[in-house]
Amino acid sequence: MHCMVQEVETNKSHRNEEMESSKGSIHVTKAGHVENALREELHHDVFTNTPGFLEKIFDVDSDLVQKLYTKSFDLHFYNESREHWKAFEQKGSTEKALYEPFVEVANFISQTCTPATKLTWLSDPDQAPLSLHERAVEYKPYIIAAIGSGMPDPDNGKPDQVPWTRIQVPVEVKRYDGGPSAMIQLTKYLRQCFRECIDRRHVFGLVLAGRKLTVYLADRSGILGSETFDIHKEPLRLIRVIAGLTILRPSRLGWDPTTTVYDKNDQNSTQHSFETDLNQKGAKRWRIELSKHVSVGPPERTYEARKFIIWKKVDVGRSEVIKGRATRVWKAWAEEEMHLPPGDRTVYIIKDAWSDDRRDLEGAFYERIGACDGVAELDSYCAVQVDGEADTTSAIRGGLEAQGPPRDIVRQQPVKVYNQDDDTDSAKQEWGYIPDHFVDTDFLPPIDAFKNAKPESRAHSRSATKTYGWPIFYASSLLELIGSMRDAIIGHQNAYNRGVLHRDISEGNILITGKNLDERGKRGVLIDFDNAIFWKTHQATKGDQQTGTRPFMSAEMLLKSPIFWDFSDAERNKPIPEPQHGPQHDIESFFWVLVHVCIFYDGPARYRQDLLNSDIPASDNVIELRNSTNLIFGSTQSDYSRGRFKKYIFTAKCAYREFIVCNLSRWAEPLLPLITQFYDLLRAAFELNRYDDLYTDVISAFDSAEGQLELGDPDGIGAGDRERLRTVYEALRAQEAARRLKDLRCEDQSELSAKGFSGDEDENAIPGTPPAVLSKSRPPPSSPVTPSRTRVSKRAKCS
Repeated sequence: MHCMVQEVETNKSHRNEEMESSKGSIHVTKAGHVENALREELHHDVFTNTPGFLEKIFDVDSDLVQKLYTKSFDLHFYNESREHWKAFEQKGSTEKALYEPFVEVANFISQTCTPATKLTWLSDPDQAPLSLHERAVEYKPYIIAAIGSGMPDPDNGKPDQVPWTRIQVPVEVKRYDGGPSAMIQLTKYLRQCFRECIDRRHVFGLVLAGRKLTVYLADRSGILGSETFDIHKEPLRLIRVIAGLTILRPSRLGWDPTTTVYDKNDQNSTQHSFETDLNQKGAKRWRIELSKHVSVGPPERTYEARKFIIWKKVDVGRSEVIKGRATRVWKAWAEEEMHLPPGDRTVYIIKDAWSDDRRDLEGAFYERIGACDGVAELDSYCAVQVDGEADTTSAIRGGLEAQGPPRDIVRQQPVKVYNQDDDTDSAKQEWGYIPDHFVDTDFLPPIDAFKNAKPESRAHSRSATKTYGWPIFYASSLLELIGSMRDAIIGHQNAYNRGVLHRDISEGNILITGKNLDERGKRGVLIDFDNAIFWKTHQATKGDQQTGTRPFMSAEMLLKSPIFWDFSDAERNKPIPEPQHGPQHDIESFFWVLVHVCIFYDGPARYRQDLLNSDIPASDNVIELRNSTNLIFGSTQSDYSRGRFKKYIFTAKCAYREFIVCNLSRWAEPLLPLITQFYDLLRAAFELNRYDDLYTDVISAFDSAEGQLELGDPDGIGAGDRERLRTVYEALRAQEAARRLKDLRCEDQSELSAKGFSGDEDENAIPGTPPAVLSKSRPPPSSPVTPSRTRVSKRAKCS
């Protein structure tokens, strides 16, 4: 075993993302961490030099472009003979050599367009825009285009702070030779725009490098860039871009017409967020629309368009994602019930996501499953419609195809060397000279290893469900824990029997509903069918990603090979078959969820203090506990090392005892017989490759364990030395009950304005609780980073 641990440690992935959590979701709140997240998220999803980009995306009437151009030289804004914008005449070595001239030219074009909605270009790089989030990184874009009324006057000296919610276009200026690309900085601004504005479908950004300008479009498929052009030699192109950003309808510029502002004082209003008064009094909420949708069935069903009023965030931590599903979840009421008192309104859970458009909509899986025990109840779902067509990233990009290999946005930039002094270089004395410290390009080298990569097209979808609950780690007792898990396993079986395989069992996808313990089948439900398949008809597609939440994935799915495999002489030289994801692998994931809660929680909804990150030096026993649990659940593990270790636990019972039994918290000790029986059932099933009775046997084990616990003693304290824990657990149970009560309470507050923001992002979290819902796309921070005193377990003696 000593060698085994060393091998696992050697194979660790070093791509650890240090993130903070808000409402059980991952939030990156430090600039360096944001850059690391972007580095991985956009590694091969930024494409540049797209032919036809400007003409397709900004299809402004050519007559208007020509009219604006004529007016620019009539009013001496542009010198046609010298091919130069007059505002850039002033020489200088400060940043104003580009900031103020660009703002002046852009405002001239925007104002001359006489748009319906005002667009104001501003520059104040010393001041960060206002954020809705108290812990947000204070990014300071060099130039911004602010949309809506009430924006500062650029001619009035230093402008007031503008909220991120009103920034339509951030601009990055490449100022120095060397250093990181301007593109990586721009992506931070784009990410922040997504985070702050739930009504943004895509965001435009500009990079100005000396005389050259590049336009970028960020959507949930990644980033697509235009060809770079010289703003002085090609003024018509600059005019087209600025005019397009000014006069195109909001949906073309990234705003979501299906997400508008609901004002209880004017319920018929359907304003965009940027059309509201920033200083307006009174509570304003979001109104979100589910489009009319006809399902493919069977049976075919029509869901009429419905509007819901959002009243509380459930999980919005992935809003900031540029490339990905960007899943967001809210509690809402139906608009038609807003005349009722809040307590009489039906509560719905609205889920908004961008999924691979080759996949079925999540609602289709709920629809196929129907009403049954253990699965959340669907109300409606849809493919979001914008301007009469499905809202997809392909539609947003106007059908433009990415050209060439993706670009490396984090490469250090090359440094230019000048041999002549500034005062003697005649070329620099020309009118309109841009100083040395501005460069004329943002060097983004191709990533040849992904030369055949293409952006994934994503489709925007929504669903409304009627079931609400809390993740399984919020269990208020052991009795509630196993009762809720048992019902969720029943739900998984019901779904499978109706043709749906979930494929992503995790802590966050098993909900406690709070139903009475005698309401069997209703106490726990399964949610989040984003990665599900219709298993009878599913055919794998090229580029299918491995599904699941890494810490809870089956060993076979992580390793892509069986954990028990006997070779006959005839088969010894044949390749080992790769297992197909089946129900047994999801049932194993339920096992790892149970183990995780029983190790990482030492009381009702209380995270184990020994496993929290702390600056206090840890004892050898605590370090050993952290190291051993990190091998199974830690964020630093590669799929291979995690899979190897899980395989070891199943193939060597001593490893099960050392790394699971010995690590259980005091609170979870009464569940040891259940955990061991669950382990034995899985081990036998995988070893014999027989799974026919696995559902029945596992559910029976949970029923037996539930029968051992009593309503009056839901944590199995009994008598003896555990009696002193009764008061502690009762206090924690009362604390959890109070948290749930607060979570269900409706509060009249606006989330549209950065002014007067309370910063209460963690209203659903218990103080001191670590990240709750784990990332599905990459190893998440489910446990602390392994301490620097990494050591091999002294208990690892079996082989």
